[in-house]
Amino acid sequence: MDKLQQFILHAIICAVGILVLVPFGFALNNSFRSNNEIYHEFFGFPAGFQNMIRTGAAALAGAPKAGEIKTGAVDVTDVLQETQPAVLVTEGDKRYIQFKVDRAEITAERLLESARIWYTTQEGAQTYYYEVGDLAGPTNGRIAVADQGNRIHHVSLEERDGDRYLVLEKGRARILKEERVSPARYWVARQGGQAVIYREAPAPEAFKLYWLGATKGYRLGWLTLRGYMLNTIIVVGTTALLVVLFGSITAYVLSRYRFFGSTAIFYFIISTMMFPAVLTLVPLFMLVRSLGLLDTYWAMILPYVAGGQVFAIFVFKGFFDGLPEELFESARIDGAGHRQIYTNLVLPLSKPIISVVVIMNIIGTWNNFMWPFVTNTSGKYHVIASGLYAMATSSYAANFSTIFSAYMVSSLPLLIIFTYATRPFIQGITSGAFKA
Repeated sequence: MDKLQQFILHAIICAVGILVLVPFGFALNNSFRSNNEIYHEFFGFPAGFQNMIRTGAAALAGAPKAGEIKTGAVDVTDVLQETQPAVLVTEGDKRYIQFKVDRAEITAERLLESARIWYTTQEGAQTYYYEVGDLAGPTNGRIAVADQGNRIHHVSLEERDGDRYLVLEKGRARILKEERVSPARYWVARQGGQAVIYREAPAPEAFKLYWLGATKGYRLGWLTLRGYMLNTIIVVGTTALLVVLFGSITAYVLSRYRFFGSTAIFYFIISTMMFPAVLTLVPLFMLVRSLGLLDTYWAMILPYVAGGQVFAIFVFKGFFDGLPEELFESARIDGAGHRQIYTNLVLPLSKPIISVVVIMNIIGTWNNFMWPFVTNTSGKYHVIASGLYAMATSSYAANFSTIFSAYMVSSLPLLIIFTYATRPFIQGITSGAFKA
């Protein structure tokens, strides 16, 4: 009977764990899927990974080089560097690039032994140009390139003050990076009444492009979140340090000193845990505003430190009360003062308890949304929680993979903390951290 009860208990725990992981798995899976995939299928294996497996296997098996496939399956990339599988089809004297739901009629084809792609910046905007040879007609001694809008330009290279430039018909574009693709086959095709340029991506290159496409959401999400992540680390780290410092000192005084009113002070501090945090939102905001702390880190750090003291004092005092008096007497006999006892005896013994306070404090401050949002109207000091909301209400909301990727990136630090801090956290709980 005992084994049956244990089996049922373990089954229930596993089922609850799976249910908790389902939303996490859903977000992780959709962070690698495009909007089109999500629209057509609620849950499915990312197409980018499927294509990576296919092109990776083809590359290992010795896939044909660019230009060798006349009819059959190929991988093509457009001017936005979005890669997709296609099939070259010949019908009479016409050739087509057949996609999953559309086709493009090929009007011109060129195979270049070597082609260059330039990533540039011009007037504060970043774009790229890629070499197309004589695909668009005579070049007159200049380099024919296509931009992201399928527009053909005849440019020349120029070096000035240590920087390289593409000299266009109007203005110059400073080159940030240059890549070389060799060989490369280009097609000019008519699709939807417009001329479109496609480039063949052989298996090794297609594998890389599919990977870049699948992880595009993470790159865009990180560009937006990195500032919020830095703000969060500063706020959370400073708050946790100050809460542990002030909470442990206060708890040490209340635990090891006996003076009139010490018990009443402790119960008064603990009683403040009964007040909902939302009741203090308006007066706390007015206080922070009167101190001129709005749109600063201190607008979050100081209230977090003040609010985190109650739980920290409660936990630390419960642990300090359980330490035997003989330890302190031995330290005093050896000539240790209060500062030496606190730093050399109490804190080293309190490492599991410190981990409990730190983890609970980090969770509370990391996930706090309302306070950072109302105290940082400019958005400069937004943290992860308020930054995700700002991101979800911006133009990024149209790209589901970017939003899901941002959610995953924002959860990684907490996952890492729990991975490395689970053991001391459990030790802290079982060693008297919550003993009243």
